Amino acid sequence: MTKSAEITIILGKRGSGKSTLAREILKRGGHKRVIVIDTLGEHGAGRTVVRSVPELFEAVKRKAFNVAVQFEDADVGFSWACRVAYAARDLLLVCEEVDFYIKSNYAPEPFSLLVRYGRHKGVAMTCISRRPPDLWRNLTANADSIFSFQTIEPRDIRYLAEFMGAQNAEGLKGLGKLEYIKYCNGEVSRGRTHF
Repeated sequence: MTKSAEITIILGKRGSGKSTLAREILKRGGHKRVIVIDTLGEHGAGRTVVRSVPELFEAVKRKAFNVAVQFEDADVGFSWACRVAYAARDLLLVCEEVDFYIKSNYAPEPFSLLVRYGRHKGVAMTCISRRPPDLWRNLTANADSIFSFQTIEPRDIRYLAEFMGAQNAEGLKGLGKLEYIKYCNGEVSRGRTHF
């Protein structure tokens, strides 16, 4: 089983450090089975890039795998990656730009299954997005950790204040590049990604 079947969310405006932290999690996480839903094509280096369902099936047959899903039809790739992650068990699923696939009040069934029951299958998840209010409520409600990089959007700050308190949320405006505020099980801390 994976080290932990936790759900991690990474938020912040573009260029703030979200993908850098995702790469750090991938590098230091120690996961031997990884599927990255590579929406922007930034995670292919050092991974088996798959662009079709048969390629995805073939790539995850091994005991250990490190796959970047880059389907031409991103919605199809997302759906199949979630299905395969649920069936394969004991892995880390990373989804860049998760808000491309889900809405605040909707998530496709394969993703919904992972969020609600994936921990029973040993599936850890890391989901990256710019805007917290755009995320599906079941995802945020089930998150173990939320890393928030710089954001200046008032609606985003109000939303995050509900988790981390108004003072911490207001502090998001002044964060430097690669700096974040982490909310984890009711505790708030500051940090910096060093990858």
